[in-house]
Order: sequence, then C-alpha cells, then structure tokens
Amino acid sequence: MKFNNGLEIGASDAKGSFILENYSFFINGTLIEPNIILFKDLIKKTMAQTNIKIKNFAVSNFSGSEDLYHIGRSSFLKNSDSFINLMSKSPWEGSKPEYYLSKLAKPVKVVDIKSFELEKFDFISLSCNGSELNILKDIKYLPVFLRCTFNYQNEHQVQYSQKILNILNKYNYKVINIIKNETQTFSDIIFQKI
Repeated sequence: MKFNNGLEIGASDAKGSFILENYSFFINGTLIEPNIILFKDLIKKTMAQTNIKIKNFAVSNFSGSEDLYHIGRSSFLKNSDSFINLMSKSPWEGSKPEYYLSKLAKPVKVVDIKSFELEKFDFISLSCNGSELNILKDIKYLPVFLRCTFNYQNEHQVQYSQKILNILNKYNYKVINIIKNETQTFSDIIFQKI
C-alpha cells in the first residue's frame, strides 16, 4: 500500500521520523517539528527529497506562541494536556519542574490544527509529547489512517494513552498494527477508520 500524502506532527529528527523511516510507502510527506535542533537535522537529511516538506512549528488547538521545553530528544509544549507528566523519571529531584525546565525553554510558533487542510492527507502521524489530545479533540478531518505513539513508562503516560484510545474509539478507528519498542516502554499504533 502507498499513501499519497502523509503528515507527521512531531517528526523528531531524520532517524526518528516515522515517515522517513517508512519512506517507500509515501509518495509525498509533510514533516512538522518544533524543536529547532531536530528540525535542522530533518532539513539536512532530506535536501535531495523534493517530495518531502519540512515545517518548524508546534501544532495544538490554538494559534500563537508558547514555550517549548527540551529534554533530550523530547520536546513538550507548555500547557499541553499532559505537559511534564509524560516524563518517566523526574530530572529535577528536589526542585520544582518549572525551575529545571525554564533553563531549556524556547518560545515557538504554534499553529491551530483547525487551520490545516487535512483532507489532502490520507495518513497522519502524531507523536507530540502531550499535544495529541488537543489535536484530536479539535481535528476537523479524520484521515483513513492515523498513527500515534503511546508511552507506558509511568501512571501518567498510561492514563494519557487511554484518553487517546477512547477518542479514537469514539471516532471509529480500529487498530491494524502495533509496533512495540524493544524495552516495551512505548508502542507505535496504526489505526484505520472503519
């Protein structure tokens, strides 16, 4: 199966992008990554691929700007549904999360999911560390295929993942493929609308 046009929100870097990893299944792709370091890696690694577009902003259920907190290869948009609670271990033992994270925060442009022309995408991938629920609650068009990353490293992640599954169940999506990582700490699940 080939997808005409894939959209990946939270693409990570060239090594972590689902669409780039599965490039042969996509005729065209749009990759969105708010973390400037990962964005630059995507640009560098896809320069020769004219069918791939790279965008540098965050996606949520509002437009404007917001702080993006960087922790390793993960980025968290402040005021997203789960924000810091997705972290498996607290890197700020003994101090407030805001104190630790404020050193890493960078303001980024945020684009409202409602402003996208989503009907042109037949595959959408969401891996945005806490903004998935905001996106899914306000999405105007539901693609035939949708991929989402689910994390299971702590109680907050499990609860958050269950909320996403509940919404997708309400939207009549069924699981067609589960790709687990070797440590069983997260899964990439691909859904099809029925």
